[in-house]
Amino acid sequence: MKSRNLYIIFAVLLLIYLGVTFFGDKKEGNFNNIITDFKTENVDKIVITPKENNKKKLELVKNGKEWTLKTDGNEYQTDKNSVENALTGLNEIKINSIISKNPKKWAKYEVEDDKCKRIQAFAGSKKVVDLLVGKFKFDPQTRTANSYVRLSGKDEVYSTDGFSGFNVPDNAAAYRIKTIAKFEPSQLKSIKLKSGDTEKDFTNRDGKWFENGVMIDSTKMANYLKSLSNMKGSKFVDTKNQFTGSSDDLTLGFDDKSINITAYPDTTDAKAFIIHSSANEKAFFDSDSTGIYKRIFGKLKEIAGM
Repeated sequence: MKSRNLYIIFAVLLLIYLGVTFFGDKKEGNFNNIITDFKTENVDKIVITPKENNKKKLELVKNGKEWTLKTDGNEYQTDKNSVENALTGLNEIKINSIISKNPKKWAKYEVEDDKCKRIQAFAGSKKVVDLLVGKFKFDPQTRTANSYVRLSGKDEVYSTDGFSGFNVPDNAAAYRIKTIAKFEPSQLKSIKLKSGDTEKDFTNRDGKWFENGVMIDSTKMANYLKSLSNMKGSKFVDTKNQFTGSSDDLTLGFDDKSINITAYPDTTDAKAFIIHSSANEKAFFDSDSTGIYKRIFGKLKEIAGM
């Protein structure tokens, strides 16, 4: 009798276990926390529509292994890593929960069709992502962040951990190449500096630098070239109308090429310069007298005693 009771108890417990496993909390067990799922290597176009009306739509198009940025009627080369990072960020968005299924609450979470940031990704003619990014919420006490997103054409609003809305930037500068100069210092043969009516010539002789035949401080020159050899701008200027006539000009000579870097006085700001490099033809960068202008021209002037 005791043995029979044990079998009955075991059978009941088994049924309870199977019921919980297959039927209990079914919604949670079937909840998929992946909102975007695609092969990043197959994507050949990304279209980003910013939330703000004063920002321009961005279109990133893949040609072979390179990406081109198209915006506001212009085309730019891109930093390949920045595009790949954006794709990875888009593909790693994980959702915590469904916040709402009611379209009337879209406005609360700022995921209305025409009032939020929209990210679309294509693999050929197939649209693999169409994501609407809405409100961002940060709790300073717990130091946690949430972003609210919705798939275009769907009602559900999702809560995601972290900075999902910032994984794919909607400003052109985030994707453009910021290079001013990139080279191996040991390969540089000569430097010509022109500032106003003054010209200085620097020559590399077996690793030692001379200015007009006089050897200069090797440590200062090495530090200067280390900084210059991977020089990048930060703030782009997209118009040429506000400056004319260079104030400083630098020519870097190599065996098979040269790089010319020019500083123009910014006529809209008495303390500012606009920097342009032949190594990045379509880019113009803003700098005050203590920014990249000083690192490119000011430091060399100090070495030359100008």
